[in-house]
Amino acid sequence: MVLQPEEPKISLSGVHHFARAASEFESSEGVFLFPELRIISTITREVEPNGEGDEDPTVQESLVSEEIVHDLDTCEVTVQGEELNPEQESLEVDMARLQHKGMEVSSSDLGVIFTGVDTMASYEEVLHLLRYRNWRARSLLDRKFKLVCSELNGRYISNEFQVEVNVIHTANPMEHASHMAAQPQFVHPEHRSFVDLLGHSLANHEPLVAVPSTATIVIVVCVSFLVFMIILGVFRIRAAHQRTMRDQDTGKESEMDWDDSALTITVNPMETYEDQHSEEEEEEEEEESEDGEEEDDVTSAESESSEEEEGEHGDQQTASRQQQLEWDDSTLSY
Repeated sequence: MVLQPEEPKISLSGVHHFARAASEFESSEGVFLFPELRIISTITREVEPNGEGDEDPTVQESLVSEEIVHDLDTCEVTVQGEELNPEQESLEVDMARLQHKGMEVSSSDLGVIFTGVDTMASYEEVLHLLRYRNWRARSLLDRKFKLVCSELNGRYISNEFQVEVNVIHTANPMEHASHMAAQPQFVHPEHRSFVDLLGHSLANHEPLVAVPSTATIVIVVCVSFLVFMIILGVFRIRAAHQRTMRDQDTGKESEMDWDDSALTITVNPMETYEDQHSEEEEEEEEEESEDGEEEDDVTSAESESSEEEEGEHGDQQTASRQQQLEWDDSTLSY
């Protein structure tokens, strides 16, 4: 019996889905895509029954899988969906570790490819350090990546290992402000050994110091100036209002006072003479009236005395007349 040659089967396993905070994507370290990746290779062979079982047709052959250790020559990481945007995201590896292993790396907007004959353990170590960075993760919901490894120039290919990473957005305004103020394109000196897999080496860049952006400074200055103008306007309005109230109070007091500044008094000398003359005439008239009253009193007194005398004389005449008219009956004889 001729048995088929045993073919190795490359299997990739690990965490297929995880979520991280947006701040981790925006940090200089980024997020590890394959932190628990496991690469194994197995072969499956048929085990024949021993002894007399070879002649028994009811006895079936069994399949046995055994793990073997051998080398890989290629591992490819590709992005699913939209291509990588070099202005806001990148894939990074430790170039020092990669060169020490004797591997090479090539990158594009579609992903990154590791090449070089090395053990599966070495490929695991390199892929564990693969990082994804996105310094505008506030607008990102998720990203999907696919990993495939092979050997013998693609003769034996592993399964497709897919990873989905989600971005956790927080509502903390202080944290949001701190991340907006930080510039993600600045790289700290301790991470200069990492390489931008889109073709930009970070090892040759000079260490930069993270500073606040010009836009942030302009915004702060504008807001401060606006607050100052508002406060100044409030004070000016209050001062104008108080001045208006004082003017109104002063106007009311001036209306209550008699303004005789525009009056001019002119004295007519003729009126003064006429007044004096009229006063003299009035005095003379008063004296004449008093004299007339005295004369009247004298006249009335005289008239009364004359009337009394006339009355007495009349009474005497009347009495004499009555005596003459009385009947003298003394001479009569009966």
